[in-house]
Amino acid sequence: MNHGSPPNVETATASAPLRSGANLKALLAINLLLLVLLAAVTWGGSIATAQNDARPRGEYTMVAGPAQGTDSSVIYLVDAINQELTAVTYNTSTKRIDGVAYRNLRRDANSVVRGRQAPGR
Repeated sequence: MNHGSPPNVETATASAPLRSGANLKALLAINLLLLVLLAAVTWGGSIATAQNDARPRGEYTMVAGPAQGTDSSVIYLVDAINQELTAVTYNTSTKRIDGVAYRNLRRDANSVVRGRQAPGR
């Protein structure tokens, strides 16, 4: 018996290159997959981009003032880019912002212009 050397030295050294080769292939496959995902996120259309195309980012002006039928003040929010007006109020009992009214200013302006046109035009 040979007590000085570990058993099966040839088997242990022969399987080590196979294991490291398999690990290398797995790492290359994972890196390739991550590279493809990075390219898809970078150059592909995202959901946020699609949503921004449908509705441009607003430019808001906020004014507080009184409103008929309520004791609390109303906050009027005007979106100049999308031409919308929203009125909200703060409900102190529920500690929430409640919507009061909404107007599409573009539609309102178009209806005024149509009303001023002469018939037949």
